[in-house]
Amino acid sequence: MGGTYRAVIALAWAWTLSVCPQTARASFISYDASSGLLPVDPPFRYVDTAYLYGSAVTPSISAGIASLGPTSTLGRSFWYTDVLTLNHLAGVEISARLRLDSESSSDPTDDSGLAITLTDDRDLYQDLFISPTDVFFGKLNAAGTGVTRDTSYALDTTQWHNYTIDLLGNTVALGVDGSSQISSSLFDIAPTGQLVFPDFVTLGDVAVDASSQFEMTSFSVLVVPEPSYTSADALAAAIVIAVLSFASRPIRPI
Repeated sequence: MGGTYRAVIALAWAWTLSVCPQTARASFISYDASSGLLPVDPPFRYVDTAYLYGSAVTPSISAGIASLGPTSTLGRSFWYTDVLTLNHLAGVEISARLRLDSESSSDPTDDSGLAITLTDDRDLYQDLFISPTDVFFGKLNAAGTGVTRDTSYALDTTQWHNYTIDLLGNTVALGVDGSSQISSSLFDIAPTGQLVFPDFVTLGDVAVDASSQFEMTSFSVLVVPEPSYTSADALAAAIVIAVLSFASRPIRPI
């Protein structure tokens, strides 16, 4: 009985291991300014509302560096992508290499003229604002009527840095140049009256009361693949469960 039991268990797990490593393909989009081109639509689109209030803000590229600004304090100028499903359960990684040249805001405590924002597949939101002296996540204020500063990290953003935002579940975490720094949580921004859409990532000036000029060499979004389970996996697991159940029964004498 013991030898047969162990043999069946080993066989079932061997079968499971042989068929289980079938993982869904990762979803990944990226931009590299070394191409000599600005971000291409699709997957990245450029939006500028400054022209409604005066002059349009047009991005440029030179020597492998994309530049945007100075942006307007009356409009918004940014790139966005919505081609991937930002699965909060699987995990999402947003990366960009940036240098802030100049920035001003009428509300420097709670926003800035450069930000990376995201909404996941549930339409929950978070923003990372980048000011000349620090970076910070947002949160709903106590009244639920606006967004205020949450966690922050002091940083000279006028130097080149690699920014990485990792999303998993309701948590977002910031890494700068490969080191983890601060974290925050997604939130529902709808009570503030702001309209956002699910599966959005933006980079640029999204604040109407701020402006900036910045440079970028790369921008990417990665959605971590979820495991893909086959019917063979399920059958192997069922065999293991059945054998364990049978083995746990007492042997009664005839």
